[in-house]
Amino acid sequence: MSTLGKVLLGVGALVVVLLVVAAALAAILAESATVAAGSIERGECFADFTQFETDATGTGEVTSVDRIDCAEAHALEAYYVGPAYESYDFYPGVEEIDDVAITSCRQRFERFVDFDWEFSELDFWWLTPTPSGWDQGDRELVCLVGDFDKELVVGTLENAGR
Repeated sequence: MSTLGKVLLGVGALVVVLLVVAAALAAILAESATVAAGSIERGECFADFTQFETDATGTGEVTSVDRIDCAEAHALEAYYVGPAYESYDFYPGVEEIDDVAITSCRQRFERFVDFDWEFSELDFWWLTPTPSGWDQGDRELVCLVGDFDKELVVGTLENAGR
């Protein structure tokens, strides 16, 4: 093989390596991103518990969270995102919103994890519509599962059985 052929072959191999690295980097960046709380989807995982905490009055608002690949150590996984407040025409208040969330998330938790919540090592958290979000048409409930002691987990908790 000529020197020119060897150089072209080497350059071609380098281009392939760079394309593979670029694709891997793009996949990592796509999986680790800050997303709006209103765009959370079922099956997504999130890096940090503190991003989901609100103040004791229940008036705190979660606006964005750091999404992470579920194969990495993470705090929470969204196991339900969908309607839960169809029977309400007007915002029913924080207490009623939370009562519906607790009941709905607990039932879905037990089906998702395949274990009774009372005896589980896992727990659930939730995000509900704010009064201003409600006025803009937000009626979605987001249920999240994570370790009861707030330890990070790796992989999905679906069918964890614990």
